Amino acid sequence: VSYFILGYYIHKTDLNHRQRCVIYGLGIVGFVSTIVLSLVVSLKTRTGCANYYENFSINVLFESLAVFTWFKYKKFTNKSVNSLIQKLSKYCFGAYLIHDLIITELNSQIGLNTLSFHPVFSVICIGIIVFIISFAISALLNQIPIIKKYMV
Repeated sequence: VSYFILGYYIHKTDLNHRQRCVIYGLGIVGFVSTIVLSLVVSLKTRTGCANYYENFSINVLFESLAVFTWFKYKKFTNKSVNSLIQKLSKYCFGAYLIHDLIITELNSQIGLNTLSFHPVFSVICIGIIVFIISFAISALLNQIPIIKKYMV
């Protein structure tokens, strides 16, 4: 709920250039700290550490805020890119709602997780798979009128 409220607030608030730069800076700090802290803890404990990837960690909050703000103020001049963004935006909320279930099911049904093979490749691979499946399910649900109206 906190992300929804923050997203609504950022959507309704007009941020000046300085405020956006602060948010982008915090996003970069959040991104770098996620990588560095996870690496340091993993090397020190000799085990995988996902503590800094949690949805409610401050670094992920900063990253999310920066990405949301960037898309809010980014003007795409290429018509095909703009068209693609508009089409995908119809399905984003549904994809967001289902993506965690997809990640969980990939792990429980076929054992696909970030430890399946080298993390650099597994994160990219799982991210692409989850993106495709989540958007496909959201697009499918958007074709059902009652679900489209009330749920997606």
